[in-house]
Amino acid sequence: MRKSKWSLLYKIPLALIALSVLWVLVLKWVPVWLTPLMISRSIEYRSDDRFRTQKRWRRIEHISPELA
Repeated sequence: MRKSKWSLLYKIPLALIALSVLWVLVLKWVPVWLTPLMISRSIEYRSDDRFRTQKRWRRIEHISPELA
């Protein structure tokens, strides 16, 4: 019992680290279709009929160094 408890405490952080690394690797090649900022803006402007969520992909060279 005691060994399995320590084993679990050891495996959970390792699994979380592995999951976050895997997520970063996936997002390197798969485009992000929705961000938390897009969701919050949609909620914020839900009463405005003219508001539309838009996105345009930019090459890294076209993004300000302060943002990239």
